[in-house]
Amino acid sequence: MRFLIFSLLYVLTACGQSNNKINQIDPRAKRLKDSASLIAMSQQEYSKAISLLDQAIALDSNYLAAYRNKLTFQLELRQFEQATKTASKISQLRPDNPDYYVTIGILYDVQGDTVKSKDYFKRAISQYDRIFDTIAVSNINYDMLLMNKALNLIFIGEQNKGNDILKQLYNKQIESPFKEILASYLNKSKQDILKMMMSPNTGKVEANAN
Repeated sequence: MRFLIFSLLYVLTACGQSNNKINQIDPRAKRLKDSASLIAMSQQEYSKAISLLDQAIALDSNYLAAYRNKLTFQLELRQFEQATKTASKISQLRPDNPDYYVTIGILYDVQGDTVKSKDYFKRAISQYDRIFDTIAVSNINYDMLLMNKALNLIFIGEQNKGNDILKQLYNKQIESPFKEILASYLNKSKQDILKMMMSPNTGKVEANAN
């Protein structure tokens, strides 16, 4: 499964919105998280992996990597209601990261709650704008962040505005994988984009280092 957040999310935390304070991780929780990642990657036993991650989280309720992996595995199992709860917890731990609001918005949309979905897409846009106030246009992640904002504009119904941004980004890129990504989203509707993001068997298990 390929969500926008899982193709782009983890590199975007380098833009300054991540928390630089490193919390001490309970070594027992880390061992459980590592075991869960191994089971998921080698055996695709996602339910068993989630059970191990729940044990890790019980030991360390702020263990971000455990929540991230749990979210990934819940999405593999298409457990959208449970994944929404996990994504909400992550957004509490990283409130300055807009990508988790996008995740929650997509999950509510999948479940048919377009009111809550739109609210979270708007929250994401507001947070992207806050980030743009703190980084230079030359920042390596600027264009990717701007693309994410454009997609969220499409998600809330501002199709023309979102597509204008995508076209500007596309025209300034040299040939690159990023330009190909932009091309795949150009002139697509919200539902088309979400369908692309939720295509099965295109994602990969997240195995965080910590």
